[in-house]
Amino acid sequence: EKFKVINNCIDPFLDEPQNAAKEEKLLKKYGYKKDNIILITLTRLSAVEQYKGYDKVGPVMKILREAHPNLRYLIVGKDDP
Repeated sequence: EKFKVINNCIDPFLDEPQNAAKEEKLLKKYGYKKDNIILITLTRLSAVEQYKGYDKVGPVMKILREAHPNLRYLIVGKDDP
């Protein structure tokens, strides 16, 4: 109910979640507020797999935040041992 998986594509017919309540514990942990829009990348973080593209999101965030100042980016995943 809290997540939708989009595999290697963007579905133009994907409905936005209507009641995506954010947990207070996680908001506090990451310093986010209830009105933040949170863009999440969920991936394995590996030094040898640099082709995943999450490093390209940073530069685009400046442009996106001009239109959506409450946008935040969170990268989630397990790193190399």
